[in-house]
Amino acid sequence: METVELRVHGVHGTSPGAMLGVADGDVGQVAGDGLTGIYRAKDGVTLPYRDLANTSVSVEAYSWGALTSGVQGFLGWLKRVLWLALLPFALVNLAYWARLELARDTARARWGARAVRVSGLLLTVFFVLTPCVLAMDLGAWQCFRYGVPSCSRIPTQLDFLARWSPGQRLAGASLVPMLALGVLWLLSKKSLSRYEETIDPLDSPPALPSQHVLLHPKLWNGTARTLRLQRYHLTAGTATVVAFSGVHLLIADHASLWSWRGGLLWVTCLLGFALLLGSIVAVTLTHPDDVEPLTASTHGGGLPSWQQWGRGLSGQVDAWVLYGALGVYAAHVLALAISGPAGGTDESLDFIGRNTWFVSTFVLLTLLHLAVFTGDRMKAPGPMLVVLGTAIFVLVIEALRLSDHYTEPVILGAAAGALLFWVALAHWHYQHSPAEHEDKAWRGAGASVLLATAAWIALLFTSSTVIAVANYLNGPTHGVGDLVSQAHDRTATLTQRGLDERQSSHRFLAQGAVTLRRAVLQVDGSEVTVSSGTVETARLSLTASSGSSPAQESRGRTVVNEVSTLAFTGPSVSLADSCLGTAAPVCTAEDATFHTAATLPVRAGSLKLAPGVALAPASSPQTPLAVPQVLIWTPMGQLLWLALVVGVILGCVLRFLRRTGRAMTAYYDDDAHWDPAWSWADRPRCLAARRRAALAHRAEKMLDKVGTVTSPVALLIIVFSISGETPWQLPHAGWTRSLATASMLLVVALSSGLILLGSQIRRSEKTRKTVGVLWDLTTFWPRAAHPLAPPCYAERVIPELQIRTRWVLDKPGAVRNEIIVSGHSQGSLIVLAMVSRLNSVHLGRVRMVTYGSQIRALYGRVFPRVFGPEVVGYSPTEEPRLGDPFPDLPRPPGATPGPPPPAPGTLRQRLALAGGHWVNLFRRTDPLGWRVFSDLDSDQDLPVPEVPPRGLGDPGPVVLGHGGYQHSLVYRRQVSDWTGEPLVPDPVSTTQHQPVLPPL
Repeated sequence: METVELRVHGVHGTSPGAMLGVADGDVGQVAGDGLTGIYRAKDGVTLPYRDLANTSVSVEAYSWGALTSGVQGFLGWLKRVLWLALLPFALVNLAYWARLELARDTARARWGARAVRVSGLLLTVFFVLTPCVLAMDLGAWQCFRYGVPSCSRIPTQLDFLARWSPGQRLAGASLVPMLALGVLWLLSKKSLSRYEETIDPLDSPPALPSQHVLLHPKLWNGTARTLRLQRYHLTAGTATVVAFSGVHLLIADHASLWSWRGGLLWVTCLLGFALLLGSIVAVTLTHPDDVEPLTASTHGGGLPSWQQWGRGLSGQVDAWVLYGALGVYAAHVLALAISGPAGGTDESLDFIGRNTWFVSTFVLLTLLHLAVFTGDRMKAPGPMLVVLGTAIFVLVIEALRLSDHYTEPVILGAAAGALLFWVALAHWHYQHSPAEHEDKAWRGAGASVLLATAAWIALLFTSSTVIAVANYLNGPTHGVGDLVSQAHDRTATLTQRGLDERQSSHRFLAQGAVTLRRAVLQVDGSEVTVSSGTVETARLSLTASSGSSPAQESRGRTVVNEVSTLAFTGPSVSLADSCLGTAAPVCTAEDATFHTAATLPVRAGSLKLAPGVALAPASSPQTPLAVPQVLIWTPMGQLLWLALVVGVILGCVLRFLRRTGRAMTAYYDDDAHWDPAWSWADRPRCLAARRRAALAHRAEKMLDKVGTVTSPVALLIIVFSISGETPWQLPHAGWTRSLATASMLLVVALSSGLILLGSQIRRSEKTRKTVGVLWDLTTFWPRAAHPLAPPCYAERVIPELQIRTRWVLDKPGAVRNEIIVSGHSQGSLIVLAMVSRLNSVHLGRVRMVTYGSQIRALYGRVFPRVFGPEVVGYSPTEEPRLGDPFPDLPRPPGATPGPPPPAPGTLRQRLALAGGHWVNLFRRTDPLGWRVFSDLDSDQDLPVPEVPPRGLGDPGPVVLGHGGYQHSLVYRRQVSDWTGEPLVPDPVSTTQHQPVLPPL
């Protein structure tokens, strides 16, 4: 009989050498490739503290870190940075698997799956809108308005775009969002072939009283369903590019349906919206590989006819839909490139619908979040009333805005109504949500929390990216506070084509000395009127009457056609060949009031400009850009959110220290509660480490508080951004300009921080592992809701481990081989998922040990239908409270020790009936690992000392936390009980110091 000990670590579990306890050069790969592999110590290399010479025991390490934290070269680093930007997509996938009704044959389950998948599609639309605004609105439209390259930051090599028509510029700029979609497609296509290519060799699933998600035959083989979703997401993204640019040009051109260009634009736009709507419907249809049942037993066992039709909507049909979308895009580009109407395109317009796109998408995401938040827990018709009531509320606000009745009192009333709505939902969530969900994360709202987090991070990424790019294009003379949301109603017409008849009448601001050349002036008291002539200055800008910052600066020679005002900072203006005090329309040298050179004091600091006066600034400054106003309101909301979150976190930490921290200190002041192996020098460090771990164990409670303050901020952003104005344009809100500047600087800093983090992934091993931990948690799950998310490594890892396990157990010529599967941290989840798919014959020869595990306290609470107590077989867990030291300290006497007997059909019960074994190791100083079977120590949950006993070769006194379990005496004692190997060294007879382990 041969026994193989197979160790599986989390991505942050270091190299295969560290997993085995030897140097990296002392291990060799025996199976796998450059991404994943099985490693053993080379011949002649002895594993520390193991005497395997006279045994049939082999120790292997399975490494899969290259799938998430591994970086090879510049392209590998770039790919990880791109994946970091796709965090919202990964969170949507987590929301899909966190649903309370996951895989059930109920209407709630089906509608919940649809809501999450549509949310994922809307996040794709949100993602595409960002490069649409950057390339088409800011770049092609605003930076080249009227054929003038007015953004100085744009390279001069692109000045040729000024000679293109507006439609041609939009056609060229549309390639940018299409390129972004192409990058997503390439990443997804490559990962489908490399990360999810292993075929899942599922044994015949046992007959269970209820279908377990972990036993679904297609759970870890989702290539077909991912490919189908991928095509519809790409279709939706392409349709968004078509509709975003097409609607704007239709209005700017006043396009006629009966002209070639107008007709083609109308057709492509309508097809774009149809494809977008069709993609939304398509992602709601159940795929044969989904974990949701394909039979509706609650409705008589049959599927509705439309859903039966949907089952066949796959394969070639899905591909042809995507090809059709690309064809529509090609026709749309052709329509954009065709010469425009004879009257020209109205370039004075703001980009039509840019704010509506963002607000509408965010509102729809909010409605879907509310549907998921209430759908699985609130009795009917409660969820429908909540969602429809919110939708009606938003529609009423929009109607008031369109009718110019969305005034300041109405806005404040709408904000108050939104806050009352949040209070009512929060009261229901904390006081009246079903009691059976107390053992689940956030009282069963895990899916909606993850969905809301995805939307919130997507909004942060979009606002920071757009504002950072707009601020950069604005040039060095302007800051983020100069960004505006609308330009057409207070923007000077810019042109270098001579005098322009379309100049608007507003308040101009001159920067530098002002010279009036060949001008005619009239003085009436303190008011000076310029009737004709040219105004020369260093720089000229145009401000709104409310006193806001320049909306757009003049470039070249411009003429006003209505009475306007010119403000300047100096006490006087210079006259050159000008006439003062004459009624003649033209000034000549024969006129008695003619002045070749003179200075005219102007006490008012402004001049009145009559129609026909020319403006000629000496420099060619760039144009302050307009961005969607929701992206101006969003940073302000996020600044408020950040301040509230900091206060909430500080309050949580203080409560923890005052209650739980003090209780832990008092408990360990008693010598009876200290391990005899600890020295006096270990005590303060051990106590501090245990307190830190206890605080980390209460992260769920702190995230609950953070979510409580996030929801009202999101609702306020919706209410205020629908107003269509920037904050400082509202009555009595001019003070918000400074706040808005600070908030926009904040999101720009966050964007820069993201770029810095991406650069550190390549340079820093520690940063690489930290990001690896993030993807370790988020990319474990198959891409069942968002196909363009970072790849699911489990779709390769779990089948490979299952193949290896079956190879060990069914090796030809072997007699009843056994395998010890050892899983650390995320590896414990992988091991559990793999073992659960073995049949009873194999389970009887499996010995399973997990350590540093999140099976029960994290995954079991957030994903109850996959890793909950009804699936695994542990006792339901409680949420650790900030003011209660349990379970980090024992409860008062009277608590029942140990886990309950496993329920029928659970993995623990199946393993026990087959003759297999499972134990879990934990440390009280481990911030990421918990007990697995109950909240109390037992024969199944074994504590591991944080300070190793002296004389066992450890470099101590070192307080260990999340690592090093596999080299501990507790681990080796458990393995030796299974294998019969001698325990080395014997702590009683040890008299000499053993070799030091590699650093962990």
